Amino acid sequence: MPHMRAILSILLVLLGPFTLSLDAQSVERRADLPPEPLTGTELLTLDGDPAELMVAGVDRFLLRELTLSVERRAAHWQRNFSSPEAYERSVEPNRQRLASMLGLIDSRVPAKEIELLATTRRPARLARGEQYDVFAVRWPTLPGVHGEGLLLQPVDRSPIAGVVLIPDCEQLPEQLAGLIPGLAPPQQIARRLAENGCRVLVPALIDRGRELSVVANGRRRSTATHREILYRSAYQMGRHLIGYELQKVFAATDALALDASLPIGILGFGEGGMLALYAGALDRRINVTAVSGYFGPREELWREPIDRNVFGLLREFGDAEIASLIAPRPLLIEASAGPTLVIEPGSDSAPAELRTPPLDRVREERRRTMKLLAGFTEPPIIELLVSDNGAGAFGSEPWLSRFVQLLAGQPLVPLGPAPERLTTKFDTDVRRARQFDELARFSQELVDQGPTMRESFLAELNRNSVEELEATSSTYRRYLQQEILGHLDMPKRAARPRTRRVYDEPDFVGYQVVTDVFDAVMLYGIFLIP
Repeated sequence: MPHMRAILSILLVLLGPFTLSLDAQSVERRADLPPEPLTGTELLTLDGDPAELMVAGVDRFLLRELTLSVERRAAHWQRNFSSPEAYERSVEPNRQRLASMLGLIDSRVPAKEIELLATTRRPARLARGEQYDVFAVRWPTLPGVHGEGLLLQPVDRSPIAGVVLIPDCEQLPEQLAGLIPGLAPPQQIARRLAENGCRVLVPALIDRGRELSVVANGRRRSTATHREILYRSAYQMGRHLIGYELQKVFAATDALALDASLPIGILGFGEGGMLALYAGALDRRINVTAVSGYFGPREELWREPIDRNVFGLLREFGDAEIASLIAPRPLLIEASAGPTLVIEPGSDSAPAELRTPPLDRVREERRRTMKLLAGFTEPPIIELLVSDNGAGAFGSEPWLSRFVQLLAGQPLVPLGPAPERLTTKFDTDVRRARQFDELARFSQELVDQGPTMRESFLAELNRNSVEELEATSSTYRRYLQQEILGHLDMPKRAARPRTRRVYDEPDFVGYQVVTDVFDAVMLYGIFLIP
């Protein structure tokens, strides 16, 4: 079922002028009553449960709207292709709206050098490879929030580029660096990039485990995933887990950009591919963006894990539109086997599934991207590289080679020997708990600040009289309607109420009531009369 906020906005329209009582559970509906409508209405003749029919109609309506959103998105864009600079200016409002949707509204901590993380049990330097070292690091992002992961630093030579490499949320940075099992050597692309002379920063993402999930102020353990728990607490404050992790990526870019001579690239797979796509669209400092295991049509986003849900996204942005914000900078798309996931109904998590999109749908979204960018005199580099017909492993040689060539102008060197580990203690569980706790605490502090923030937000509301309150509240009403509840800006059908008597009690009679709202959408309820 599409997201509940869209359903809530429909129900607000549905309830319109009606007052319905649903508190009739103690009364048995009488099936033996003769069909009889309420005076002034048509007779209701629906077969089946009207409540189920209403929900099914809303479902069909929303799915159709999702399909139609693709062609409607053009109304939100005013692209100017007269020059690259004019194009960037013309899409800047879209870039700002995307940032707002993702909850990117907090100021980051000023750029600082990357910090080495060491303990009495474990040194900061974890491994030594062929002409590179691997360090445990962190970098400040938001107040009380740090990015954490690995830094692969060239040794005895100057780096040729700075790269942020974002793993899938179920991968560990240590796997991409070849320090622990889990990935075949060709997929250990952190060390492959380091072998080519790149300075590589690999952030750790919040995973979809459940070990740390608690609710009710820590009094009850939850079966919701870590990502969903953090998504929930961020969402109510206008933030998003995606936004938090993008802040960590941008703070990593801040740190890499302290060396102004280095070009900056970003790669990601799976959940990291999603973040890389968003980051490339939002941060113009990123010279080359590469995405694997995440690119395709998003009209079934509602099937994916709820932590990917972004309010209002598909009204303006699919993957093609987001890719168009990366242009005229290069984007490399690798069609590979993406992460798979099924969350069945019954847990605290919303049901969800992840599956690799068919190759033809990835190709179609790339074609749609090029169509959006057809106004450029010289077509931007938006390349699709295919790993084993779209079902192969990520990090294919052509994809990685093209990335290094575009970023640094050098060919990809062959895979070298595995790095020598200098410790066997990697503390990934401790890092995961620390990352989870920092974000949970940041969102809770926003909640605690809520009364003060709301008072500041409502500063223009004049409460001196009813008339002044009415005059100054229209902006807030519109904001509530558009940005919080969601507004369906379309004509409603004539109500055409239909009723039938279903209760005949000593103190009241009751009718089932159905009215039309939109095409395929109806209102159903119970109307009780003393």
